[in-house]
Formats: sequence, C-alpha cells, structure tokens
Amino acid sequence: MLMGELYYTADLKPVYVNHLGPYELRYDVVIPGANLGGESSAIFELDRLGLVTGNVLGYTYCDDWRTVSWTNVKFTAADGTAFDYYTSDGRFAAWLKSGPYTASVIFWTPSKSEGYKVQTIPYYVSDGALGSFNVYLEQSGVPIPEFPSATIALASALAASLFILRRRRK
Repeated sequence: MLMGELYYTADLKPVYVNHLGPYELRYDVVIPGANLGGESSAIFELDRLGLVTGNVLGYTYCDDWRTVSWTNVKFTAADGTAFDYYTSDGRFAAWLKSGPYTASVIFWTPSKSEGYKVQTIPYYVSDGALGSFNVYLEQSGVPIPEFPSATIALASALAASLFILRRRRK
C-alpha cells in the first residue's frame, strides 16, 4: 500500500494517496512453490478505489465563509465501518471502496456540537470514480469553552483576595 504520498499525472493533476491508497487487491494471491532452480511468478490486477474530495467552510462571526482546518469528515459504510479524515486548510480527500456511505462533518465534538452543527450527508461511491462535495457548517450557538468554570471561580477568588489585602494596607 502507498502511504501519505502525492503523485502528479502527466497533465500535472494531483493524485492524493492516503493510508488506504488509491488501489486495492480484492482477492488472495497464492504463488505456488517451484523446484530448486525453477521460477514462479504471478500476475494480478488492482482495483481503483473511488476518490472523494471537498472543502469544509464555516460561517464566522464576521459574517463570511472561511475554510475550517482539522475538521473531522467521517465516512460510515453500510456495515458500520467508519473512516476518519481531517481537513487541511479546509480540504479533505478520501479513497473509499464502492458503496453507500454516510458522511458526517464534525467540527468539535458530536455530542456537544460546540462551534458548528454536525452535518450529515448521504453519499455513494463508485469504483474508480472521482466525486466531490462542499460542506457549509452552520453556527450552533453553543460557544466553545475557553476556560473551565473552576478556573474562572479561582481567578475571581484571587482577584477578590488581592483587592481585600490592598484595602487593608491603606
């Protein structure tokens, strides 16, 4: 399998290769043994997986659409097998076997939906096909916590005690 490489075709179009690779061997290959000094070889073919690419954009507080990095794009097959891909500069690329999938785009956590709402998209992949879709994430209205409540309470108590100590000195 090819891992994490990027190839360019003759017309300089990129071919993305991730941990699944663009090709798959769908049957077992058994090469029979040969006598001493003999040769044994096998010829086999590989099947090309379907490539799904796209962009993930999020609506910002400045009222515009921006690409969102490190967003999880999870493809779940009909048998329940899940494949996780993450965006880089808002782009994702996935090599997948043919069949129906449910693509879930998760910005933060699927249970809390902080930042953006989770988007779920049904998608079908064919062998050797090139497909793409873009996802526009909607704001969920739930803020991403920057400080836990215990830290805020501790900082408030520290500020109050410093204020009291300062007043006593005067």
